[in-house]
Amino acid sequence: MPSDGGLAGALLLSEQLSTDRFLDRLERNRANAQLTVDNALLHRDAEQIVARYNQLVAEFNDLLRRATEVAKDSDRRDSIIAELQREAEALRNAKTVLEAECERLGQENKAARGEVQLLRNIVRQDHPDMYLPDC
Repeated sequence: MPSDGGLAGALLLSEQLSTDRFLDRLERNRANAQLTVDNALLHRDAEQIVARYNQLVAEFNDLLRRATEVAKDSDRRDSIIAELQREAEALRNAKTVLEAECERLGQENKAARGEVQLLRNIVRQDHPDMYLPDC
């Protein structure tokens, strides 16, 4: 038969084990609650990261679209510039031709003036009464 001391010790031990189990459950519940909070915070952070990532992707796509438009516009402008350069070269060539023509016509005009002056002098000598004297 067990003694009263042994029984009291067993009850005390049983009570201690029960208290320890209760405290362990409280500790696990507290740890689980903390994990739940940590998990919720991680989910919130992950959602913010995903939202920021999506925003960055949208901004990147917008920049890519704008860069593509700028590149197309640049290509169009380059084409226009090249065409204007060709036109400018053609105008320079035409100017050179016109300057040569002007020079040739100037020489012809000078020669014609000389001829006119010569003819005028001949006519003046032949018909001195038709002209007023030179001043």
